[in-house]
Amino acid sequence: MPAVAAAMLAGAGVEALMALTMASRTGLRHRWSIPWRHPGLLRVFTLSVPMMLGGLAGQAYLIIDRRLASALEPGSISALAFASKLVQLPLGLFVIAITTVLYPLFSEYASRRDHPALGRSIQFGLRLVALITIPASIGLVVLREPIIRLLFQRGEFDARATQLTAVAVLCYGLGMLFIAANQVLVRGFHARQDMTTPVLIGGATFCVNVLCAVLLVRPWGHAGLALANSIGAISGTVLLAAGLGRALPLHYAGLAGSLGRMSLASLAMGGSAYLGHLGAQQVFGGRWNGLLEVGVGIGAGCLVYALILWRLRLPEIQTVLTLVRERIRS
Repeated sequence: MPAVAAAMLAGAGVEALMALTMASRTGLRHRWSIPWRHPGLLRVFTLSVPMMLGGLAGQAYLIIDRRLASALEPGSISALAFASKLVQLPLGLFVIAITTVLYPLFSEYASRRDHPALGRSIQFGLRLVALITIPASIGLVVLREPIIRLLFQRGEFDARATQLTAVAVLCYGLGMLFIAANQVLVRGFHARQDMTTPVLIGGATFCVNVLCAVLLVRPWGHAGLALANSIGAISGTVLLAAGLGRALPLHYAGLAGSLGRMSLASLAMGGSAYLGHLGAQQVFGGRWNGLLEVGVGIGAGCLVYALILWRLRLPEIQTVLTLVRERIRS
């Protein structure tokens, strides 16, 4: 464990040095003195306080979640942790990249008070994250057991641990689209320098999470805790969308058609991934069986999804391909 902690610390240090080096190349110079009287500093601090409180609520829920899980059968906490890592992988790899690219655009439109353009860009961002997270969630749910066996099942992580983790992935996966949508909607509030509303909504979501966790943990165990997390994400999306819709000309009804086409394509992808996985399971054997099962399943699903999207000619496809290429290069 000390070696892992030291490696994480070293990685953070290298990342900070790289950021400082790249900043200096653009003409930015770091000064060790803090301009306490600068009016911008007070403004930044004022905007940061609500975000700190929101982060505190998130950590508080994590403690409550783990406390409830500690009373369940052994392995429940580990199952939730491993399942959360799997679900966060596509979110961290693609959704964060999309919102990072879109946020400066949101801020530019907000600073110009161009509300129609800001609304259109937020809707475009929602379609982009849906294009990624809908198939990712369905694919992850369909192939959850072979993926978990391939990545984690060794040593103390036995077949029972795989089953526990697979159930948690199923329940977490139901909320993936809404977690991604929340990232875009929150950036819309932040672009308008409204930090308070997302925190208030986060507080309401916290209450929904805790209530659902307490109600569902007894009948469904650790699956109830994962499902409570997804229910909280869904409630957060509803509240954020309603709040932002009052401030901006957002036309959510126009998203229904795009989401419907993406969902149909994703269902076809999920079926293809499952059939590809079963076919590989029958054909291949030996030590590489797990890798081939997952690889063939993912490959078949991605191929079908890409072909359907190509036929649909959705405008978001080219944007996503550009972001993926940039992400791979970085």
